[in-house]
Amino acid sequence: MKKILYSVALLAATMIGFTSCDEEEEKVDVRDQAIGNYDVKINYFISDGKTWDNSDFTPDTETGAASIDGDNIKLTIDGENFKLVKIAEASNGFTFDVEDVVCTEDGTTYTLKGFNGFELVSKKDGKSTKFSGGFFSDTKTLKFYMEMPKDQFSAMLSNAFAENEEFMAPLLELAEIDPATAIDAAAEIEAILSKLSLVLEFTCTKK
Repeated sequence: MKKILYSVALLAATMIGFTSCDEEEEKVDVRDQAIGNYDVKINYFISDGKTWDNSDFTPDTETGAASIDGDNIKLTIDGENFKLVKIAEASNGFTFDVEDVVCTEDGTTYTLKGFNGFELVSKKDGKSTKFSGGFFSDTKTLKFYMEMPKDQFSAMLSNAFAENEEFMAPLLELAEIDPATAIDAAAEIEAILSKLSLVLEFTCTKK
């Protein structure tokens, strides 16, 4: 993902409800409809657990390709492979989880973990199960969420702050810290950074 180390922002997405298919029907491989090439938009969100903002950052745009990989789907975006697992059919597509991805950029290694941004609701008992993402049959769109662990994100932000104070402006605003006194509030800033998380929202539209 281009410029991921300098793109920050937090998931302001409402859980999207899927309706599960409980009835027995003719078995069809629901993955087939998702195979092909995609235009990909990546939004970045940061959060302190209460508020979020991504107004100062421009989404990345990439291309991707999905293929069958055993019982799973392999989605390749900008050279990174995402494995979509635990695929569950739904009335308007299917849901899935995403395995951890270890990425390296500019000599820095970081991990992205599946983030539960989707919810599958059973017709029978109303119970819900959360997933990392889903495929919408009507729009031929894959959408899923990944999260960078707080410790890695905190280290990334600390390094960025040391290199460029302007980069931290949205974070200081989020934390209600006056930029003029930010340098004198190192301990406070460090404590705040340790509580922030990064969530990436992938919207993949089939070509």
